[in-house]
Amino acid sequence: MTLPLLRNLRIATLLPCLVFFLGAAVLGFFCRTAVMMQQEIAIDIMRAEVDGIVKMNTLFDRTVNDEIKSFMRVFANGYPKRIELDPTTTIQVGAETVPVLRAGTRTLNLNFEGPDRFSELTGGVATIFVAKDDDFIRISTSLKDESGQRVVGTPLGKSHPAYRALRAGQEYTGMATLLGRPYITQYRPLTDSTGKIVGVQFVGVDISAQEDMLKQDISSRKIGQSGFYYVISSDTQGGNPRFEIHPSLAGQPVSAVNGNSHGQSAELAATMLREKNGIHYHDFKGADQVDVYAWSPSRNWLIAGTADVEEITHAARIKLGIFGTIALGLMLLLSIGIYILTRRLIKPLDEVSQHLSKMAGGDLTERVEARSNNEVGELFISLRKTQESLSRLISSTRHGIDEINNDTRAIASDNMGLSSRFEEQASALEETAAAMEQMASSVKQNAENARIANELTANASSVAKRSGVVVDEVVSSMETIASGSAKMGEIVNVIEGIAFQTNILALNAAVEAARAGEQGKGFAVVASEVRALAQRSGQAAREIKTLIETSNATVGTGASNAKRAGETMHEVVSAVQRVTAIMNDISAASSEQSIGIEQINLAVSQMDHVTQQNAALVEESAAATETLSERVDKMASRMSIFRIPSNEIIDADEDTSIPGKARIN
Repeated sequence: MTLPLLRNLRIATLLPCLVFFLGAAVLGFFCRTAVMMQQEIAIDIMRAEVDGIVKMNTLFDRTVNDEIKSFMRVFANGYPKRIELDPTTTIQVGAETVPVLRAGTRTLNLNFEGPDRFSELTGGVATIFVAKDDDFIRISTSLKDESGQRVVGTPLGKSHPAYRALRAGQEYTGMATLLGRPYITQYRPLTDSTGKIVGVQFVGVDISAQEDMLKQDISSRKIGQSGFYYVISSDTQGGNPRFEIHPSLAGQPVSAVNGNSHGQSAELAATMLREKNGIHYHDFKGADQVDVYAWSPSRNWLIAGTADVEEITHAARIKLGIFGTIALGLMLLLSIGIYILTRRLIKPLDEVSQHLSKMAGGDLTERVEARSNNEVGELFISLRKTQESLSRLISSTRHGIDEINNDTRAIASDNMGLSSRFEEQASALEETAAAMEQMASSVKQNAENARIANELTANASSVAKRSGVVVDEVVSSMETIASGSAKMGEIVNVIEGIAFQTNILALNAAVEAARAGEQGKGFAVVASEVRALAQRSGQAAREIKTLIETSNATVGTGASNAKRAGETMHEVVSAVQRVTAIMNDISAASSEQSIGIEQINLAVSQMDHVTQQNAALVEESAAATETLSERVDKMASRMSIFRIPSNEIIDADEDTSIPGKARIN
């Protein structure tokens, strides 16, 4: 959304606006940085103040510590170094019965001379304790309560901070509250000749005035309008920290506070006491609050400063507001000056815009004139050259349009003649295709007849082959029969020979039986029967031989005839095979002729299709040429809106090359 808006602004408006807004952005960044720097400076000042208070407190503690040490020396000088304890003698001091403590021959129990003299001399207080059991009992003191009574007969107590140090034989120096007033105190153990701790010396100085001055000094320090410094003390009885110095919370324990006018809370105090040193930002009632704090170990004080961030940077904000207002005014004046200067510089561009508008409307009769040598003058010169080049281009384009129009008309005329010739050629190809289809039908019929004849011839050849095989088998059977008949003749000859031999043997047997007489008569009968049987066998053998010879002659004749029939069948099979081969050749040739005619027919059909496509393309070309002619006319009509000087109308042949025209006759 922003970019289109910027694109629609004029340069004379856009440039000053950019300068003003960029300057305002830089000024805003500078002011924000300056405020942040001022905030850091203010926090550094707060940190320096807190550190100064810590150092002041440390110096104060060091001063009073040195003072109390000198007071202890003054008090200790009034007594011998060795103090003796007489446990056999006791004295009632207040509510306590305690042993006697002696300094030489002087009894210290209820002897107030030394403490009083110390108080008169220094203004402090002094006390002497005697060791009893595991505690120390006050037996002499210059400290008096509100009623004027001396505070004696009371124990030190094991919970006292000095107790552990005294039991270890060490001195203890520290702050203490006596009768509600702050004291700097020191405790010193007393030993007898054996080194045993028999008592304690105590001196204290009331520092309430000095502490009031210290607290007043801290309380009087302010940060901005509402910021202040405060102190949290962790050295309290019960270990519950309290606000030692605070405008509204002084003396209150931290745990009982849950936010006040400055946002202090128990959680914030606990965090600062845990961290000891640092800076803490927090929100209070929608405002940013900052606390800078540091630890003072001499008194176990947490010293902190708190302030509203808005307040500590208020002065800087006012100054920066004044500075920003002045800077914005100067930038506004600068933007106005840039606007005026830009308007003067880009005024010639209006003339360029007018010429460009005329050029957009087709008016090229006027020429822009350069009136300066700067960038605007160079722009005018370039615009004039553009006008002249555009005039020449339009003149050349018009001439080219005329020639294109003439060429398209010639091409359209040629396309009409070519289309007519293509139509005639397509008609001739259609007739050729019809004749080829008839021829293909006849060739297909011949090929089919040849195929059927080939199949019949193949069947006849198969039958002839089978007949030849049968004849061969008959010849083989006849030869086998002839061979069997010959063997039977041989067998009959053998039988005939046997019959002849049997007859001779029977004759010989009959002769021998006759010689034997009566005894060979029976044998002669048998021999006679055998001879008769032999004669019949010979006669039967001769008849069989005659039949076999007749059968052999018949079988030989049949075998000869069967052999000749087999040779004849082989010749028939050979002839049928030759006929089959010839029919195969005829069938193959017919198939090839059919395929060739189909290919020729397909080629003729393709030629017819291509011819028809060419005719269609010629018609489309004619239509395209007509469309081109119409578009050229439209272009010429559109180019007619341009008006150019008559002296700049040139011949297109001077600048362009018109391609040669090709016509199809």
